[in-house]
Amino acid sequence: MFYGDGGGRLEDPGFDAVIGNPPYVEVGDPIEEYLRGTFEVSEYFVDLFHVFLEQGVQLLSEDGEFGYIVPEPWLTMENTRRLRQFVLTNTAVEQVVRFEKTVFDEATVDTIILTLRKTDNPGRVRVLRAENGGNQIQGVTETNQLDQESLLDTPQKRIEVRQTSKETDLLRHIRSASVQLDEIADVSIGIQAYNRSKHTEEQIENRIFHADTQESEEYLPELSGQDVSRYSVKHDGETWVKYGDHLHDYRPMRYFSAPRILVREITSSGRHKIHAAYTEETYCNYKTILNILPTGDYSGKYLLAILNSTAMSWIFLRTSNKVVSDTFPRISVTDLEGLNVPLIDFEKSTPLSEQKLTELFEGYLRTGDSAPLRSAVSDIVDFSSGHPGVLHDFLRARVDDLTDWQERRSSIDVTLLNYLGNYTEGPSLPISVSSSRRRRTSSMRRPRTTRSSASATSRPSATAPA
Repeated sequence: MFYGDGGGRLEDPGFDAVIGNPPYVEVGDPIEEYLRGTFEVSEYFVDLFHVFLEQGVQLLSEDGEFGYIVPEPWLTMENTRRLRQFVLTNTAVEQVVRFEKTVFDEATVDTIILTLRKTDNPGRVRVLRAENGGNQIQGVTETNQLDQESLLDTPQKRIEVRQTSKETDLLRHIRSASVQLDEIADVSIGIQAYNRSKHTEEQIENRIFHADTQESEEYLPELSGQDVSRYSVKHDGETWVKYGDHLHDYRPMRYFSAPRILVREITSSGRHKIHAAYTEETYCNYKTILNILPTGDYSGKYLLAILNSTAMSWIFLRTSNKVVSDTFPRISVTDLEGLNVPLIDFEKSTPLSEQKLTELFEGYLRTGDSAPLRSAVSDIVDFSSGHPGVLHDFLRARVDDLTDWQERRSSIDVTLLNYLGNYTEGPSLPISVSSSRRRRTSSMRRPRTTRSSASATSRPSATAPA
């Protein structure tokens, strides 16, 4: 309301309710410059829904109600802290409704319904999950409640709605027995070779710092995200980059030559979201790969085992800086730095040796019975003061096993055409019991091709058995 019963303008005018679906569009100059000077929520970039949200709240009268459908990522992103600060300070967040499925076919971002009340007396935030088919809601379930004042007391003011109440308790327990990765390792993004602020269009178009061979010692093998998978690093042999401060985003050499972990920026859609590998080779990696250099007692291979675990992927999905979706599945430096690594007390002794743990593990591989191994591990883990160093060493050794297994697996030629040959002198496929049986059966069905009937080009017949 803007005017009272007598027609006079109210001291605190405003609407009783503001509802809407604002545009989700990033803007540039000159509009960006104006919005930055007018609205307090503008930060790293300016998205129109940010300023629509601020304006909508400003238009409310005291105790007025607000409801928008907006993208979800701003609730946790590092670069939208100012927007969260504004909302948590000037309103009571009543509900955040998440959707199981995409609401708008044309939108590529997950959306939420945000309901607020303009007041300086916040309470608890109800987190709801809506079962929907497109824009039709079939049911709503409450998954958690958050204390708004507690959210304001945190450095980033994150409004974490991805966790159920049970998951929140579990993650709190995990953090109490962990050390953050940035306390025991140095994390960095890779290089970016070109940028218009430093290079000409001709230099960028001709990729002047790249070559398909090593033209001099300045050229290093370059890796991109596709070259890293779980426990494996594979350079294509044909991509080299001239290393030096002429590159747009230059990084010190230690990130490319020291023993380190390489993490693929694009996460997977499977249960192993994080794909990481260990290397001691010299590679210059592009920014689609993140680098982790251990700085303390924790082995890089131990850290790799933790990062590649299904447990860490589960944690990452619920704590990442940006909501992980199938459309933009990425892990950032901030995400990695904030991951919790199980705390190790390297001075703590235990009657269980690494050799005994290895024997139990090998027994599990032979029999499929994990009970003896689980029992032994549960007897020595310590969530109060840190796990014994034997667990650190055991996991480090398993990384060597997995890396060797990946190398053997990748050495297998799985290209069918490489096994096909001239059948005039007999089969050229690797002999096995099953393949031999198939060949005998095949030879009874059709006559064997003779040398005289073979093609002059020595290619197998299209109907020849493979």
